[in-house]
Amino acid sequence: MDLLEEIKDDLERERNAELLNKYGFLLVGLMILVVLGASVYSWWNNHNQQIQQDDGNAFYSALKVESGDQKAAIPLYEAINQLHHGAISGLAALKEAELLTATGQTDRAVVVYRGIADDNHADLALRDRARLAIVDIHVAAGKTGMEDDNELATIAASNRPWRYSAIELQGALALAKNNRTEAGRYFNVLVNDKQTPVDMKTRASQVLSVIGSI
Repeated sequence: MDLLEEIKDDLERERNAELLNKYGFLLVGLMILVVLGASVYSWWNNHNQQIQQDDGNAFYSALKVESGDQKAAIPLYEAINQLHHGAISGLAALKEAELLTATGQTDRAVVVYRGIADDNHADLALRDRARLAIVDIHVAAGKTGMEDDNELATIAASNRPWRYSAIELQGALALAKNNRTEAGRYFNVLVNDKQTPVDMKTRASQVLSVIGSI
């Protein structure tokens, strides 16, 4: 029995040695891949964290500059926007466009807003805010058209994040066209919807009392 066990052990060792000689390089390669994979993952994770920290610092710096000089802050937000680093770049683009509008550079602002609105990877709330801002600029310039009406109708749909702002602007546009009946319809929606923000509902009530639609 001992001899049989010894022979069995010898055969097992020979088999293992043969397998190691035949496939050892594959095992070593797999071990290297595992180690490299863990190292790459760790590096990538740390790299992303560093990027997020750098972007946050840059955004905060732009905010500080903006508090003292809006025009000087515009290129800072633009630089963050051009990095295309997800949400932070989208917010920077929105700030850039807002400052361009505030400093009278509305043509450039519309271009930036349109970039946000057409970005399918951006959050819907951000995209609709950009669309609404474009219509705002057109209203202020007295150059609204069918495209603006269509944009507002889309943004005013149920469950859209800027629904109530869009409805309020629809009412304002109707008033600008001296269409009190249509304006009253929009402002009545705001007054009667329980989800309408309080300040907006108050404004709608005031407008309705003036145009006589209550």
